[in-house]
Amino acid sequence: MWPQREIRILFWNNNIAGVTSLCTMAAGDGMVDIIGQRLGKSNPWPFFVKINKSIDGSLAFVYFSSIAIVVLAGWFSYTGCMSVNVIPLLPQILGVCTA
Repeated sequence: MWPQREIRILFWNNNIAGVTSLCTMAAGDGMVDIIGQRLGKSNPWPFFVKINKSIDGSLAFVYFSSIAIVVLAGWFSYTGCMSVNVIPLLPQILGVCTA
């Protein structure tokens, strides 16, 4: 019997956790690099937050990873790869993306 973790790695497209992981890393991190470097230089976090990131990059991560999760999960549900209703999952999706 395979542990659940290995099954999610091998068969990510029929599991909402796999779709969430893939979209967060692919879309979120990709757009953070583009938006954070181009728009974020003039909008850093306040001095009391000890990170070298921009507010624009952080918001881009939440926005683009959330959109990618909803679109890909909706597409998989539409094509029959996975049966999931995306609308009730929106609060959890935003919670994952902002964490």
